[in-house]
Amino acid sequence: MTVHRLVAVPLIATWAEVNRRGLAGRLRTFNGAAAFRHMGHSRARPLSVHAFGAALDFDAAWNAYGVPLAQQQIDRDVIRVFQECGWEWGGLWSDPYEDGMHLQWTDPLPGVPQPAWRDAMARGEGSAPKPKPAPAPVSVVKPAPRAPIVLVPDGAGGWRDVAGQRTTLPGGTVVNATDPARIWIAER
Repeated sequence: MTVHRLVAVPLIATWAEVNRRGLAGRLRTFNGAAAFRHMGHSRARPLSVHAFGAALDFDAAWNAYGVPLAQQQIDRDVIRVFQECGWEWGGLWSDPYEDGMHLQWTDPLPGVPQPAWRDAMARGEGSAPKPKPAPAPVSVVKPAPRAPIVLVPDGAGGWRDVAGQRTTLPGGTVVNATDPARIWIAER
Protein backbone atom coordinates (compact mmCIF):
# COMPACT_ATOMS: atom_id res chain seq x y z
CA MET A 1 0.00 0.00 0.00
CA THR A 2 1.40 3.40 -0.94
CA VAL A 3 0.32 6.51 0.96
CA HIS A 4 1.87 9.93 1.55
CA ARG A 5 4.48 9.86 4.31
CA LEU A 6 2.40 12.26 6.44
CA VAL A 7 -0.61 9.92 6.19
CA ALA A 8 1.36 6.79 7.10
CA VAL A 9 1.43 7.49 10.86
CA PRO A 10 -2.32 8.17 11.24
CA LEU A 11 -3.09 5.18 8.99
CA ILE A 12 -0.96 2.86 11.16
CA ALA A 13 -2.61 4.25 14.30
CA THR A 14 -6.09 3.89 12.78
CA TRP A 15 -5.41 0.32 11.70
CA ALA A 16 -4.12 -0.47 15.20
CA GLU A 17 -7.45 0.77 16.56
CA VAL A 18 -9.40 -1.31 14.00
CA ASN A 19 -7.42 -4.35 15.18
CA ARG A 20 -7.82 -3.45 18.88
CA ARG A 21 -11.59 -3.49 18.40
CA GLY A 22 -11.42 -6.83 16.54
CA LEU A 23 -12.81 -5.43 13.28
CA ALA A 24 -10.01 -6.04 10.77
CA GLY A 25 -11.64 -9.14 9.31
CA ARG A 26 -14.81 -7.26 8.42
CA LEU A 27 -13.30 -5.60 5.36
CA ARG A 28 -13.35 -7.93 2.37
CA THR A 29 -10.97 -6.25 -0.07
CA PHE A 30 -8.43 -3.45 -0.27
CA ASN A 31 -8.79 -1.72 -3.61
CA GLY A 32 -6.23 1.05 -3.66
CA ALA A 33 -4.59 4.07 -2.14
CA ALA A 34 -2.30 6.31 -4.20
CA ALA A 35 -3.71 6.70 -7.72
CA PHE A 36 -2.58 9.66 -9.74
CA ARG A 37 -5.88 10.78 -11.31
CA HIS A 38 -8.68 13.33 -11.21
CA MET A 39 -11.92 12.88 -9.26
CA GLY A 40 -14.26 10.56 -11.12
CA HIS A 41 -11.48 10.06 -13.69
CA SER A 42 -12.56 13.33 -15.34
CA ARG A 43 -9.91 15.93 -16.25
CA ALA A 44 -12.61 18.58 -15.85
CA ARG A 45 -12.67 17.87 -12.09
CA PRO A 46 -9.93 18.53 -9.50
CA LEU A 47 -7.25 16.01 -8.60
CA SER A 48 -8.49 13.17 -6.41
CA VAL A 49 -7.21 12.90 -2.85
CA HIS A 50 -5.85 9.55 -4.08
CA ALA A 51 -3.45 11.57 -6.26
CA PHE A 52 -1.85 12.90 -3.07
CA GLY A 53 -1.64 9.47 -1.39
CA ALA A 54 -4.16 10.43 1.29
CA ALA A 55 -7.13 8.19 0.42
CA LEU A 56 -8.00 4.48 0.62
CA ASP A 57 -10.65 2.32 -1.05
CA PHE A 58 -12.10 -0.84 0.52
CA ASP A 59 -14.77 -3.30 -0.66
CA ALA A 60 -15.19 -1.57 -4.05
CA ALA A 61 -17.29 -4.39 -5.55
CA TRP A 62 -20.03 -3.74 -2.98
CA ASN A 63 -19.67 0.03 -2.63
CA ALA A 64 -18.99 1.43 -6.08
CA TYR A 65 -18.88 5.13 -6.84
CA GLY A 66 -22.43 6.49 -7.00
CA VAL A 67 -24.10 3.68 -5.01
CA PRO A 68 -26.65 5.31 -2.64
CA LEU A 69 -25.96 5.14 1.10
CA ALA A 70 -28.83 2.70 1.73
CA GLN A 71 -27.29 0.16 -0.67
CA GLN A 72 -23.66 0.39 0.48
CA GLN A 73 -22.37 -2.78 2.11
CA ILE A 74 -19.17 -1.67 3.81
CA ASP A 75 -18.97 -2.45 7.53
CA ARG A 76 -20.18 0.62 9.44
CA ASP A 77 -18.24 -0.27 12.62
CA VAL A 78 -14.97 -0.11 10.65
CA ILE A 79 -16.09 3.16 9.06
CA ARG A 80 -16.86 4.57 12.52
CA VAL A 81 -13.31 3.78 13.71
CA PHE A 82 -11.82 5.54 10.68
CA GLN A 83 -14.09 8.54 11.28
CA GLU A 84 -13.15 8.65 14.97
CA CYS A 85 -9.51 8.69 13.95
CA GLY A 86 -9.89 11.67 11.62
CA TRP A 87 -10.83 10.10 8.27
CA GLU A 88 -13.73 11.27 6.10
CA TRP A 89 -15.98 8.62 4.56
CA GLY A 90 -17.15 9.19 0.99
CA GLY A 91 -20.30 7.18 1.62
CA LEU A 92 -21.88 10.26 3.19
CA TRP A 93 -21.26 12.54 0.21
CA SER A 94 -24.25 13.96 -1.69
CA ASP A 95 -25.76 12.41 -4.77
CA PRO A 96 -24.30 11.73 -7.34
CA TYR A 97 -20.92 11.63 -5.60
CA GLU A 98 -21.49 8.91 -2.98
CA ASP A 99 -18.31 6.87 -2.73
CA GLY A 100 -18.86 4.17 -0.11
CA MET A 101 -15.49 2.50 -0.72
CA HIS A 102 -13.57 5.75 -0.12
CA LEU A 103 -11.88 7.04 3.05
CA GLN A 104 -9.62 10.09 3.01
CA TRP A 105 -7.39 11.59 5.66
CA THR A 106 -8.75 14.95 6.81
CA ASP A 107 -6.20 16.16 9.30
CA PRO A 108 -8.02 19.04 10.99
CA LEU A 109 -6.31 22.42 11.23
CA PRO A 110 -4.71 23.15 14.60
CA GLY A 111 -7.21 24.81 16.91
CA VAL A 112 -10.28 23.58 15.00
CA PRO A 113 -12.38 21.73 17.56
CA GLN A 114 -13.51 18.23 16.66
CA PRO A 115 -16.60 16.53 18.04
CA ALA A 116 -15.64 14.40 21.03
CA TRP A 117 -16.80 11.19 19.30
CA ARG A 118 -14.40 11.89 16.41
CA ASP A 119 -11.29 12.34 18.50
CA ALA A 120 -10.10 8.78 19.14
CA MET A 121 -6.57 9.90 18.29
CA ALA A 122 -6.57 12.49 21.11
CA ARG A 123 -8.07 9.96 23.54
CA GLY A 124 -5.21 7.63 22.69
CA GLU A 125 -7.50 4.95 21.31
CA GLY A 126 -6.11 5.30 17.82
CA SER A 127 -2.50 4.91 18.77
CA ALA A 128 -0.38 1.91 18.10
CA PRO A 129 -0.34 -0.65 20.90
CA LYS A 130 1.80 0.49 23.79
CA PRO A 131 5.00 -1.51 24.07
CA LYS A 132 5.36 -3.67 27.13
CA PRO A 133 7.99 -2.47 29.57
CA ALA A 134 11.36 -4.00 28.94
CA PRO A 135 12.32 -6.75 31.37
CA ALA A 136 15.09 -6.04 33.82
CA PRO A 137 18.49 -6.53 32.23
CA VAL A 138 19.98 -9.94 32.77
CA SER A 139 23.70 -10.44 32.79
CA VAL A 140 24.66 -13.00 30.26
CA VAL A 141 28.17 -14.29 30.28
CA LYS A 142 29.14 -15.24 26.79
CA PRO A 143 31.57 -18.10 26.55
CA ALA A 144 34.92 -17.20 25.12
CA PRO A 145 35.00 -17.80 21.39
CA ARG A 146 36.42 -21.14 20.50
CA ALA A 147 39.67 -21.15 18.67
CA PRO A 148 39.32 -22.14 15.03
CA ILE A 149 40.29 -25.62 14.03
CA VAL A 150 42.48 -26.06 10.97
CA LEU A 151 42.85 -29.70 10.01
CA VAL A 152 45.54 -30.90 7.66
CA PRO A 153 46.55 -34.42 6.66
CA ASP A 154 49.21 -35.79 8.99
CA GLY A 155 50.87 -37.98 6.37
CA ALA A 156 49.86 -41.16 8.20
CA GLY A 157 46.23 -41.29 7.06
CA GLY A 158 44.90 -39.03 9.81
CA TRP A 159 44.45 -35.35 10.51
CA ARG A 160 46.04 -32.86 12.84
CA ASP A 161 45.04 -29.40 14.02
CA VAL A 162 47.53 -26.73 13.01
CA ALA A 163 45.50 -23.68 14.13
CA GLY A 164 47.86 -20.97 15.35
CA GLN A 165 50.86 -22.61 13.69
CA ARG A 166 52.88 -22.50 10.54
CA THR A 167 53.64 -25.97 9.32
CA THR A 168 55.03 -27.76 6.29
CA LEU A 169 53.15 -30.82 5.14
CA PRO A 170 54.73 -33.88 3.60
CA GLY A 171 55.42 -32.98 -0.02
CA GLY A 172 56.39 -29.38 0.83
CA THR A 173 52.98 -27.64 1.11
CA VAL A 174 53.19 -24.80 3.64
CA VAL A 175 50.14 -24.02 5.77
CA ASN A 176 50.29 -20.78 7.72
CA ALA A 177 47.41 -20.72 10.23
CA THR A 178 48.91 -18.22 12.68
CA ASP A 179 46.12 -15.69 12.00
CA PRO A 180 42.67 -17.31 12.47
CA ALA A 181 41.11 -14.79 10.06
CA ARG A 182 43.51 -15.73 7.25
CA ILE A 183 44.89 -19.12 6.44
CA TRP A 184 47.56 -19.33 3.76
CA ILE A 185 48.35 -22.45 1.84
CA ALA A 186 51.35 -22.47 -0.49
CA GLU A 187 52.25 -25.51 -2.52
CA ARG A 188 55.84 -26.15 -3.52
